[in-house]
Amino acid sequence: MLTLIGFGLLSWLVSFPAQEVPWDSEPSLNYHLTLPDGRKVPVQIGEPVELPTPQDSTTVTLSVDSHRTFDRAGVRFRYPAAFRWEAERELPVTTYTMEGVEVLLLVQVYPESSEPESFRDVWIDAVTAQYAEQGGETERESIRWKLGKRMRSATRLTTKLGDLTILADVVTLEGADSSILLVFQDILEEGESFSAEGQETRKFLESTFEQAEQ
Repeated sequence: MLTLIGFGLLSWLVSFPAQEVPWDSEPSLNYHLTLPDGRKVPVQIGEPVELPTPQDSTTVTLSVDSHRTFDRAGVRFRYPAAFRWEAERELPVTTYTMEGVEVLLLVQVYPESSEPESFRDVWIDAVTAQYAEQGGETERESIRWKLGKRMRSATRLTTKLGDLTILADVVTLEGADSSILLVFQDILEEGESFSAEGQETRKFLESTFEQAEQ
C-alpha cells in the first residue's frame, strides 16, 4: 500500500460529518483522487489515505467534486459546487440561498411553533406580486415531487415574463425543532422543461435529499 499524506490547508469530510459548524458557513468543497484505473478515492486534506495499489509509486490526480453538501436544520442534499452561497438571519427566520446562473435554491428555517404552510403562502403571494409589477402572469398548481426516498406535496409556480418562463417548486417540511421552506427556482427559455443547470440541480436534489427523523 502507498500512503499519501494530504497538505494541511482545509479540513472537511466527504461523508456528511455530524460536527457542529457555524450557522452561516458555506458548505466545504469535497475532493477525491483518481487512480490510473479510474477508481476515485475520497480524501480529506491533512489526513492520510491508503491507495489500493501494489506498486511502489503511482500517478494520481487530485480533483474537486462537482458538488457541495447543504446540511442545516436536519435537511441534507447536494448542489452544484459553483453556486454562490449566502446566509442571512433576521430573527426568528434563517435564510440560506444557493444561486447559479439560471437556478436558485432557497431554504428558510422557521421556529418550531411555526406553521410552514402559512409561510409558504406568504412567500408565494410576495413573489407573485413582485412578478405582477413587472408584467408577469403566474399560474399556481399542486404537484408531487420525489425528494430522496419520499414523494412530497409541492406547489409549482409558473410565471411568464416576456420571453422567459420562471418556474418555482415550493416544498414545506416539518423538522425536529423547526419548520422549513425549500424552494427550487429555474429560469427557462422557450420550449424548456428545465434549464441544463436546473436538470443537474434537480438530479442532485432528488437523488441525495435526506431529512433527519423527528
